Amino acid sequence: MIKSDESHKQPHTIQQGIYEVAELLLNVSSNAELGEYVLKASEIVGHTVGVDRVTLCRNEMIDDEIHFVIDYIFANEITKQFDKQLVEGIAIPYSDLPAWENMFLHGGCIAGPISEMGIVEQEFFSDFGTKSLVTVPIFFHEHLWGFLSAATCVDERDYNENEIEFLRLVSLMMASAVARVTMADKIKEANYLSLVQMEAIIEERTSALERALSSSKKTQATLERREKMLSALNRMSVILLSNNDETFENTMNRGLKLITEAAGVDRIAVYKRLGKSMSRLGQIYLWHGGTKPIEESARELPENPPVLRWLGKLWKGEGINSDASALPKDEFDFLDFFGVKGIYFVPIFIKAVFWGVVTLEDHTRYRTFDEDCLDLLQSAAHLCASVIIRTEMESNAAESMETLEHRSELINIANKIAFALLAPDNEVTFKESLATSLDMLGHFTNADIV
Repeated sequence: MIKSDESHKQPHTIQQGIYEVAELLLNVSSNAELGEYVLKASEIVGHTVGVDRVTLCRNEMIDDEIHFVIDYIFANEITKQFDKQLVEGIAIPYSDLPAWENMFLHGGCIAGPISEMGIVEQEFFSDFGTKSLVTVPIFFHEHLWGFLSAATCVDERDYNENEIEFLRLVSLMMASAVARVTMADKIKEANYLSLVQMEAIIEERTSALERALSSSKKTQATLERREKMLSALNRMSVILLSNNDETFENTMNRGLKLITEAAGVDRIAVYKRLGKSMSRLGQIYLWHGGTKPIEESARELPENPPVLRWLGKLWKGEGINSDASALPKDEFDFLDFFGVKGIYFVPIFIKAVFWGVVTLEDHTRYRTFDEDCLDLLQSAAHLCASVIIRTEMESNAAESMETLEHRSELINIANKIAFALLAPDNEVTFKESLATSLDMLGHFTNADIV
């Protein structure tokens, strides 16, 4: 566990936090550096989000039961009295928090004051002095790897969407750094064993060396590909989460272009559930790059067998990564109509309820997307959907405010008209009062004749 020397450092902005964490973790090259760098990154997270404790947990099967193991903890001086209760290496079964694993598997997060959570959470966190908490899941190769948790121990508070998306992105960087270093150590170990075998049997030495070189090249290519996409995802996050004067379309175009170029994606489409139906999806956003835009009549997905089969998996939180040419004929024909050759469906959930789906499409060649990069594509899809949801909420709020202002002005005009017509005034005739009232009504409605 690392202790902060300054419990009241100047807080970081989210953009600063993203840049500093990315720069720090991309420089990790050995297992000896890993712990120090992850803890430094956790400290940056703590100052950025304004929390007292940051915890990185990894899932592990122990005695046939899934546990989360606390790998790294950053805490400031405020948490000192509770530190003996929470130490690195401790393994806790998910059965102690029954709802968490299912929530994480559906891409949901836990956020808010502990006092507003269930009695199980309140009792569990009472020993750790936790007042509020935000916890985001970490997925690797579509499997739940663990989670990142940020907590306060003094004041209760809520967490906004930008802070939650920041934690999702940073958690992915941390887990990626851990996996990268672990993979590098395995390569070193494999190379060492190959050398030992070389001394024993020359023929086996040659074979082992060829295998090691092949594995090393593939691993290096994978790391380079992931780092290219992670860099694009970092820059995309900064653009999409920044408050600037750009239009929504320009901001989305600039942000999505980065990840599409890095991942070889030709089109990104966002579909939202229509009404209360679980099987009706309508397109609400499309980034089509050099492809043709989808016609208006085709923007609502039909409730046909291919779509319903895909939805059966998406409702369960399962992503679908497919080469169109390897699919059943009806699914191939459906995708071929839109020019799709490779596609990755990413389900989107809000508070564990299916909201819709984001599709990342290749219109150039038949293929599945690289398994080693699906977690990054998934994060890009979630970020894209979050920005659209936030923009939609802001638009709805603005429309509601405009309606309220219009209604208030109308009530004010009606009161003035009623007063003019009903209040006695010996110096003004009824005809004059009526004319004044009609003039006010015409001015309000912009009518030429009333």
